[in-house]
Amino acid sequence: MNGYRGETLANANKSTKQLKFSFIIDFFDYTVFMKYLPSTKQLQYLIALAQTEHFSKAADLCNVTQSTLSAGIKELEVIFAVTLAERTKRSVIMTPIGKKIAERAEKLIADAEQMMALTTAVQQPLTGKLKLGVIPTIAPYLLPKILPTLRANYPHLDLELRETQTDILIEEVTNGKIDIALLALPASQGRLMEQALFEDPFLLLTPNDHPLSKQKTIDAGKLANEHLLLLEEGHCFRDQAIEFCTKQGVSNGFSTLGATSLATVSQMVAANFGLTLLPKMAREKEVGNNKSLITRPFQSPEPTRTIGLIWRKTTSRLADFESLAQVIKSTQEI
Repeated sequence: MNGYRGETLANANKSTKQLKFSFIIDFFDYTVFMKYLPSTKQLQYLIALAQTEHFSKAADLCNVTQSTLSAGIKELEVIFAVTLAERTKRSVIMTPIGKKIAERAEKLIADAEQMMALTTAVQQPLTGKLKLGVIPTIAPYLLPKILPTLRANYPHLDLELRETQTDILIEEVTNGKIDIALLALPASQGRLMEQALFEDPFLLLTPNDHPLSKQKTIDAGKLANEHLLLLEEGHCFRDQAIEFCTKQGVSNGFSTLGATSLATVSQMVAANFGLTLLPKMAREKEVGNNKSLITRPFQSPEPTRTIGLIWRKTTSRLADFESLAQVIKSTQEI
């Protein structure tokens, strides 16, 4: 009996020693693995280098010296055991694997920023950094109304703005470069969450001496023989204007000036180069007291666009986005 008990204790001691040894090996493997993971700072250096393809410009973006950034990139190349960028005296060319890792790094950094936002968002809405994208046919007309309210009511909000076309904004929301975008809906074909905010009717913009300027409301069919000026391709407002006109039987007479802003198109109308469709929200800024321009509403069914927000379905910042939506809606109630 005593012999059996002694044997059992010996086996138990042996098992305990093996368990401790196994734990030491596993912990060693874990610490070695952690040691060779890239840091978020190094990944930010890589992202900046991929964006600029220039060490000095990348260093400026990261607010570090060029030598610090260069050292960080070299450390990454040691960790990954690959060449991330080809260096010459005058330029930097990202290698194919360098580009792929930079793309992955952008998603990782976006996720890290989301993690940081989690704690601030639960404490108070619209706190910390928020990256908002806006299309050019909304930004100059709505932002001046939104920003003062955001600044007054949410002083701890660090708002970063991005103005570009719809397709680019959708891609940047999807891959995490920006958090949310303000544009015309529908936009993402179900890939992203979409929240409609308000309707923005289209108006006809004419020179003050044009026959249609004498009408109280415009029959869209009468545009068939008119010269219609539109924004360059890529702007969703151009597509919406063409879609409306086509439904009304107007399928020709469109002219693209290569203009990227409604301001340019409006000035071309004032110079008697043609007519255009103008979103109602742009009337105050683009027409104002300009007596050479006239806006007229269309007859029913009135053309309109739906203004709204898009964001990722996996976001942790729903409270932020709902607060932002309320601020934007409030500008339409004034």
